Amino acid sequence: MTPQVMILDMSAVPYMDSAGLGLIMNYYVVQTDHGRKLLLVGVNERVKALFEMTRVTGVLTSFSDVATAEARL
Repeated sequence: MTPQVMILDMSAVPYMDSAGLGLIMNYYVVQTDHGRKLLLVGVNERVKALFEMTRVTGVLTSFSDVATAEARL
């Protein structure tokens, strides 16, 4: 059985380029099409800036830590 929610811990990701963002967005689209959710946690300021610059902050849901994301479920 496939999980209905994927929590992706990005706390160890210091930098992301367009290829990484494309991978996350592709995963998001596929999972959303199947009624599943993607939650991001631990996104640093540099990666948040990329999300804001590419205007995906309104699409991707992020939390400060895993416990907060799990509590949201």
